[in-house]
Amino acid sequence: MTKSRTKTFGFWILILATLFSIGIPIAPFFQESNDKIKVAALAFGSFLILFFGSQIWRDSKHILINSIDETITFTNLLTRQKTIYYFKEIEGYIDMYQSSRSGSYRVLYLVQDNKFVQKISTFIYSNVGEMEGALKPIKYLGQKDFSFLRSIKILLKLNVLND
Repeated sequence: MTKSRTKTFGFWILILATLFSIGIPIAPFFQESNDKIKVAALAFGSFLILFFGSQIWRDSKHILINSIDETITFTNLLTRQKTIYYFKEIEGYIDMYQSSRSGSYRVLYLVQDNKFVQKISTFIYSNVGEMEGALKPIKYLGQKDFSFLRSIKILLKLNVLND
């Protein structure tokens, strides 16, 4: 069995960004500022909270790859909800390099019904290479280039394998 190991930096940077975002709409209420600034801070802060909070919600998962049972289990760290995939249900996986301010990082996407259903990212996990080794029975579908449009399609669970 191969278990994911959370990379401290990637996980905690999302937590800190979310906490910082909470401070943005609150700060103007502790200072003398006009209502336009308060509304703008509230709107901007709410957007950031939604953005970073949804990333934590989606990406904070414990991954367990059982090569004997040929299953991959994703357990959300916040809700404890488990999603189990059998190797035979997965069409394959692709890898993609995504950019961030600290450089690029590798992401493996599991493909089911021509859609990316789960991701394993070096931004969050420190042992992606080890997990990829445990996925060897699953077909490697190659590398895809990252694009903003493709990331929106992934988020909306649209078909992105054939684009």
